[in-house]
Amino acid sequence: MSKQTFYIFLLLVTLISLLVNYFLLDKTPLLSDYSGSGLLGIITFIPISLLIFHRGKKLFARKDKSSFISWVMAGTLIKLFVSFVVLIIFARLTKPATNYFIAPFFIFYLVYFIFETGVLMKLTKK
Repeated sequence: MSKQTFYIFLLLVTLISLLVNYFLLDKTPLLSDYSGSGLLGIITFIPISLLIFHRGKKLFARKDKSSFISWVMAGTLIKLFVSFVVLIIFARLTKPATNYFIAPFFIFYLVYFIFETGVLMKLTKK
């Protein structure tokens, strides 16, 4: 997958995520107060997706593919750790009344996880 194709897909996923956050999550009674955490998720996962793609593309070009596989696992752990840290900071700053603020963030965690997995799979089929 070329960089240009990746950027187009990332832009498309981001636009769809923003529309979902605004038109669906913001209108859902339980989650309407927490659309900010969804937006925070989108903002968090864009640079992580960029990092995972560029590093993965560089490592896949090497002869030794074990470093690419290690990066895929490390990238997943990095994303998970960063997500926990961001959610903890968000919870401490905003002091939400319920734990429902996690749902919009987690929705976009899954969206970007599926996107990154698809991108890395495309890299391996090249």
